[in-house]
Amino acid sequence: MSASKSNKLRKPARKKTNNPAFDSKLWPVHAMIVSRSASHIASTLSAQPRINALAEALAEVAQDFGDDAIDGFLIALKSWFVQREYGAAIELIGYFQKHGRLPEIAQPSQTGGRRISRRSSKDDNVTSLRAA
Repeated sequence: MSASKSNKLRKPARKKTNNPAFDSKLWPVHAMIVSRSASHIASTLSAQPRINALAEALAEVAQDFGDDAIDGFLIALKSWFVQREYGAAIELIGYFQKHGRLPEIAQPSQTGGRRISRRSSKDDNVTSLRAA
């Protein structure tokens, strides 16, 4: 087979567009990512899992679309939460937009001592019966 015939038989290479814009209104795949990420973040019940969910979403967008897409993603994500009046997520995204990083939450210190529990009422009854 000649070189010219082999070139004709090959499928043309798909061009990768390096479009830094993240526009969930223009691209359905972007809207899907915003919706999925927002749903995951909204399902969290406390601050640390919410931060972790946003970190995962940011990492996914950066990996798939590049760092330049983060700003557009955050705008779309924040808009999703504003429409649903989800204040905790709006504040979290606002913090990231302002500071360029996620907030740190202080972990409670763990003491090496044993937990002190209250004696049960059963123990109180036994003691009082013995004293009588």
